[in-house]
Amino acid sequence: MNKYKSIIADLALFFIVLIWGTTFALMKDALKDIRPLNFIFLRFTLAALVLIIVNWWRLSGLKLDLIRLGFYLGLALSGGYIFQISGLAFTTASRAGFITGLSVVIVPLISTIYFKKLPPLLVLTGVFLAVIGLLLLFYDGEWTFNLGDLLVFFCAISFGLHIFLVGQFVQNKDPVLLTIIQIGVVGIFAGMAAGLKGELKLTYNIDIWWRIVYMAVMATGLAFLIQNWAQKFTSAIRTAIIFSLEPVFALIFAYILLDEPITQQSLWGGGLIMLGMILAEAGDYFKIGIKTKE
Repeated sequence: MNKYKSIIADLALFFIVLIWGTTFALMKDALKDIRPLNFIFLRFTLAALVLIIVNWWRLSGLKLDLIRLGFYLGLALSGGYIFQISGLAFTTASRAGFITGLSVVIVPLISTIYFKKLPPLLVLTGVFLAVIGLLLLFYDGEWTFNLGDLLVFFCAISFGLHIFLVGQFVQNKDPVLLTIIQIGVVGIFAGMAAGLKGELKLTYNIDIWWRIVYMAVMATGLAFLIQNWAQKFTSAIRTAIIFSLEPVFALIFAYILLDEPITQQSLWGGGLIMLGMILAEAGDYFKIGIKTKE
């Protein structure tokens, strides 16, 4: 990989995580007045429509194989969001955050299984430290396992699979069309799920709509567009490490917007995540690897 493009790609992914970090505080109040699946449906449907309008001239490039790939990406992404929202009804937000963060571990596990080769040693070390950091951020002193934990674990698998699949699919593919397809798939699946639960309805609350527009344009359309482009020039494992910073930014914006305290434990956790990211970067650059026995 071109190192300059790789650095730009990592910075772009860092920007995505920063945007996603703002959504937790904004969603907290919004979900008091709108059902979760309905919010996801409106967010992703609006994002898909905006991208279609802005990029209508690209639609002529739609091919059956591209639609199929985009459907797979959208299916993985749908699973992540729907499992996460469903699990939150039965478990705590902090525990859900930690379990969701396990997608950092899922990506190298999927890579190891798929390629039959372990990632570089420093990458493995970075992933380990990132997981410990997530544990410090979200561990609440209890480890009882319930239905919500299981659903959110499926969410982590879905998100990890999505990151891995993006890394495999975006090479020589139109990232804009892939983004439109997968976001549209999420909107369709969320709408179907909301309809089955009787949650599908249009809201006229302006305070809800500005959040929907912000998340549809910035945190969904633009974010996944950047991700599909950036992962052409960086690895899926490095992407997962950068994405592990999301709970750190969530804590920061919760403090700024909601006056939630930042504890010493959260600072240690955030520091370990940062260290994990740096080690993973170094491991990918210097290629210090562990070869499996043949």
